[in-house]
Amino acid sequence: MTTLLGILLTFATTLSAAPYSISSENLPPVPPGTEASVLLLRLKQQAVREYLQRILGPRYDRYDQLVTVKFAEDYILDYQVVRQSPDSSQMEISVNLDVDALRQWVRVNETKASGGATLKPLFLLSASIPGYLIDPKQTAIQIKQSALGQTVHKELSNVFQKFNAALLVTEDLSLALSRPPAGTSEMQSLRSFGGRTGCNSSVWAHLSSQNGKTITAELHLYNLTQSRQVETVSADTELSVADLGDAKKIAKALSKTISEFGTRFEESVSKGTLFALEYRFIVEGIQSYRVFKQIDAALGKQDFVLGSSLARSSSTVAEFRLLSTLQPKDLFQRLHITQFPGMTLKPVRIDSQVVTMRYLN
Repeated sequence: MTTLLGILLTFATTLSAAPYSISSENLPPVPPGTEASVLLLRLKQQAVREYLQRILGPRYDRYDQLVTVKFAEDYILDYQVVRQSPDSSQMEISVNLDVDALRQWVRVNETKASGGATLKPLFLLSASIPGYLIDPKQTAIQIKQSALGQTVHKELSNVFQKFNAALLVTEDLSLALSRPPAGTSEMQSLRSFGGRTGCNSSVWAHLSSQNGKTITAELHLYNLTQSRQVETVSADTELSVADLGDAKKIAKALSKTISEFGTRFEESVSKGTLFALEYRFIVEGIQSYRVFKQIDAALGKQDFVLGSSLARSSSTVAEFRLLSTLQPKDLFQRLHITQFPGMTLKPVRIDSQVVTMRYLN
């Protein structure tokens, strides 16, 4: 994982959404007679600038020209004038920034700026259709020789080109899988294969047919650094086996599915879930179903949690699947100081993938 990628994963908690005060003293002197409305817009702009400077540091300079007055307005949730001089030459305001949206904007633009240094996706293609089989080890050959391989690779490459990254292909024939992985051991196999090719993610396109007639297209996105499936898009198509040699029919039939995949991929970048860390979040000592729901709701409100879902539970233990921007040590420290409304959760232990806490109420 590159240094830049580490920055993208950790910046999200550098500033809360609490009101942020800024005054005209933070701006260059304004000309006499400047209207209050003009000064107000400049203060809003400066508030957004200062937030971005704090999370980007010296890299902010490349974005400064993008932070226009109009841009800033889009990221101001609300504001209040705290102080204003009679001649409107001085003003102080308190603003609430849409920090979640700003974080997403930064992630997208930083990822685009780093391109292939951050995103190294490996493309794999397979098919298990009666009379039409493709082994993923043949992906490189399919791209050279078949309309299906060329078309799917080209259309998916457009998704990654928006982030200045290439969808990579390998001629390595050591992959031990014939279709997208199912289960931990197969996911580990894909991770090892991707590691040998120098890739940190993978896009796997798979075509199948349960009844020998309807062809289903699946697009899977994997985080290979953590052996984790990030997104899956699946849809039935109007393709027949005879159509799989026609590039135009393939592109038309898969356009909606690939577009949805592109949207989900961009969301995984903007929200930080593509390379977020996944933890098993275990809470012991639970006494009722109400507590399960209470903990689930509380996790969803933490700014260091990108996503959580209940994985399994017993009468006294709940296990959640949790995505976070924080490394294990930082996550454990954050949990020590976090206040969970209406309950007390005590951190017990943490390793690279498992966080254990105890419910004390």
